[in-house]
Amino acid sequence: MTDKTDKTDKTPYTYTVLRYVHDVTTGEFVNVGVVVHAPTARFVGVRLRHTFSRLAGMFPDLDRDGFRSAMRIVERALKQIAVDYKKDTLFRFDGDASAVARKVLPADDSSLQWSPVGAGLASDISLLLDRLFQRLVERYDDKPERPKKNARGCSR
Repeated sequence: MTDKTDKTDKTPYTYTVLRYVHDVTTGEFVNVGVVVHAPTARFVGVRLRHTFSRLAGMFPDLDRDGFRSAMRIVERALKQIAVDYKKDTLFRFDGDASAVARKVLPADDSSLQWSPVGAGLASDISLLLDRLFQRLVERYDDKPERPKKNARGCSR
């Protein structure tokens, strides 16, 4: 019997999660993004939160404009790194997803902080990025309610 999940078909990757830490004294945080690095595939992927209703619910005094602006800056810089990395064969990273992420947002005591690095093997890195984002960032978001339907199947 042969194993159809041959490990040689999988790409090694590392990832780090971007956390919004509202108050560094309490350490309470919400995951707001994911960066994945797969060096053998020359892949750097990023997905960041574009909504903040969950954050505002947890932290009513959230500076929404400041948060939105910071997220745009981080996303733009990481996406540019991803483009440069994919097309430039001389451009490379020594290290893991954390090293990539810290090129844009260094480790400090600001409210945006990177998690410890995770790692694994994946068959489809792009799909993995979406799955990690859904599991680590969107998992506890409120899902929009569907309109209730009457006996005929029509929305009320």
